[in-house]
Amino acid sequence: LGESGSLSLELGDRGLLELATCNFERGSSTRQYLKENTYNQNQSSYNFSDSTRAEKMSIISPVYTKSAQYFHWLVAAPLIGSIGCVLKAQESPKEEKGLWMHRHKSLGLLTAMVVAPRAAYRLWTFSRNSLPKLSGSSNMEHLAGTAGHIGLYGFMTVMPATGIAMGYYGGKGLPFFGTTFAGAVRTEENKAAHGGIAKQSFKIHKTLGTYGKYLIPVHVSAAFMHAYRGQSIFKRISIFRGPSY
Repeated sequence: LGESGSLSLELGDRGLLELATCNFERGSSTRQYLKENTYNQNQSSYNFSDSTRAEKMSIISPVYTKSAQYFHWLVAAPLIGSIGCVLKAQESPKEEKGLWMHRHKSLGLLTAMVVAPRAAYRLWTFSRNSLPKLSGSSNMEHLAGTAGHIGLYGFMTVMPATGIAMGYYGGKGLPFFGTTFAGAVRTEENKAAHGGIAKQSFKIHKTLGTYGKYLIPVHVSAAFMHAYRGQSIFKRISIFRGPSY
């Protein structure tokens, strides 16, 4: 309902609609309607009843903004591709490693280009994109999901940043598909300092990459677990649903 109102629906494990709260702002006053309800499994709608009449309302599931939905998939594609390329490079013969590492670095740099505006947008719209707990989920699951999201934001921010630092301060530059962005010019004066930054960045990049990559399959598995339960998890992030802003 946009900025002027909100609809909050809580759905229990057994498909019973426990609470429907409609807030409609009119000037300085806010009217709130709480209605008892039942769900008729033989119909495709929810029936709300009070002491005088029965009403039907369509379900509006809370979703992320359209911009947040697009950012999610725009970051996911190059991030997963970058991880896939480095794993492929580790298994490839020596003559093919360079090609796969070039793809890994290119997709990593592309990830950085998309993560930066995504992180800025997330901070700018923090309250708007902070959705309520999925109905039917425990508080522990909600906390685990929040921790997982924080971990993923850290992973997709630190990994590209350390990769860029390695290439730039290492002097090899930053390959980006058909081109290469030049790295820092190494001199006798900055050789030790730049080398130290590149070395430390490599350690962080390697350690975080070794363990952090497991956040992605855990994240995906949790999403399918919610979907298996019948919770509308994918509606929250689908670019084919939700608000247009």
